[in-house]
Amino acid sequence: MLVKPRRLRNIVEKWIGENHKFTPFELMEDKWRQVDQAIMFLKPFTEYTHDISASIRPTIPNAYFIYNDIFDHIERHCRQVRNLPDAPWITGLLDASKASKKVLQKYYSNTTYKAFIYNIATILDPSKMLTMYNSWGNVGIQDPEMQVGITNTVSYSDFYRYFYLPLNPHLYAGWK
Repeated sequence: MLVKPRRLRNIVEKWIGENHKFTPFELMEDKWRQVDQAIMFLKPFTEYTHDISASIRPTIPNAYFIYNDIFDHIERHCRQVRNLPDAPWITGLLDASKASKKVLQKYYSNTTYKAFIYNIATILDPSKMLTMYNSWGNVGIQDPEMQVGITNTVSYSDFYRYFYLPLNPHLYAGWK
C-alpha cells in the first residue's frame, strides 16, 4: 500500500501541484520520511509472507531462521529510528516495533513446546542440515515422547549422524 505511492512520489507531487484543490493532501518531507521508515520496517514481513505463501516445499525448517532474522531486523530498525531527527511519529513507530516484537515472541514461544519437531525438520532439510547447530556444540535433545524416566540425551549432530544418515547413505557418502 505504501510502496506504490512512494515510487510515484514525483508524479503525485506534480499532479497535486496542477490540481490545487488537493493541496491539503500533499505530504511534506517529514511524512515521506515516515512512509520510508514504515516501508523499511515492514519489508521482511512482506518478503517472508510472499515467500512462504508461494512455496510448495515444507516451510517448518525455516521457522527458526525467519524468527531470528525478523527479531534482528526489528532491533536494527529501532536503533536506526532512534538516530533520526526528532519527529512526533518516531515514538509511534517504536511503539509499533515493540508491539510487533511482543506478538512474535508469543508465537515463537510456541516453538518450544514442539522444539523436537522443529529441530528435526531443520536438520532433515538438506539446505539447512546442521548449519544452525554448529555453534551449539553438544546441546542435548530428547524426544518428548520418550522423556518419561529417561535422562540420557543425544546431541543434534549425533542424532543426525547416527539416525538419519544411515537411512539415507546416498545423500552424503563419506560424511562424518
